[in-house]
Amino acid sequence: MPLSSLRVLELNEKYNLVEGLCEREQLNPEGIELELRVGRVEKIISGSFLGVKDRNSPETELIGDIADGEKIILMKPGDYLLVRTIEKINCPNKK
Repeated sequence: MPLSSLRVLELNEKYNLVEGLCEREQLNPEGIELELRVGRVEKIISGSFLGVKDRNSPETELIGDIADGEKIILMKPGDYLLVRTIEKINCPNKK
């Protein structure tokens, strides 16, 4: 079920859904969603497999990291990127 930004902020006080949310999003979110900030971007450069017993995570190549300062990242059609946000998302159990 989609939640509006205002509803997420309301629930955030009780359940801590989003940690590290910037002040702008906390005080004045624009539109109906919260915007998350990109922290680290990696390009997937090998295959992977996620089975019941066996698993093989893909190898990645670092494209950009916020620790390195601002950087423009160009995404092309067909690119698969792993994007880590600065914020931490928590998904509480449904009770």
